Amino acid sequence: MVSKDELASWLNSIEWRSKDKITNEAIILIQDHIKKIRLVLDYVMRLQQIDNVIEAHGFIQSAGHNTIEGGQLIEALFSEVSFENAEVHTGLIATIAACYCWHLDPNLKEINNPWIPVMDLLGMGYTVTPKDNPDTQEVSLAVGYKNKESLFWIM
Repeated sequence: MVSKDELASWLNSIEWRSKDKITNEAIILIQDHIKKIRLVLDYVMRLQQIDNVIEAHGFIQSAGHNTIEGGQLIEALFSEVSFENAEVHTGLIATIAACYCWHLDPNLKEINNPWIPVMDLLGMGYTVTPKDNPDTQEVSLAVGYKNKESLFWIM
């Protein structure tokens, strides 16, 4: 993971959605993220007494956002990073900020950060977006690549 000081430059250097397919290396990162985030979802749902996986996922994806440092990072990502060809970048910004501000969240800082594998995935040019299904109360990870998107079920 690059330092926070180098983050905007690194993100601007990524060729978003340039891959023709999801590589085996990317699959390993996706599986690692899903394994880790399921553990965090279970923890958050118990700790915060949240019985809705969509709400719990939102809680996890906003780790550290309400801190001064989190707010500054989000503002910098919106103003300094173009996310050219990434299509919708709001979800990317939320995920990146959660990864870099995980240690600031008093409820989550003691748990392994599930977003670290996602940062490696982003570095490969893939995009990620959470997809919620309120009808089934499920959350999936949408991974974007050249003109396509694949869904990976989380919970």
